[in-house]
Amino acid sequence: MIKDSDLEFFKSPLRRYLTVGFCFGWTLLEWFVWNGGIWSVVATALFAYTLWRLIITFPKQL
Repeated sequence: MIKDSDLEFFKSPLRRYLTVGFCFGWTLLEWFVWNGGIWSVVATALFAYTLWRLIITFPKQL
């Protein structure tokens, strides 16, 4: 889980979007290249969490 004290590292939009993009790419690899089974679901959950925490609900005043 990303704690509020860790959000200072993600203050830069570039870091946030690169992190979410990396998770999205990993999810695509798991689903379409490696057929990872349960790992595909784990990667999808990680992508969804980073998207929610770092893009959608990221505090505007940090």
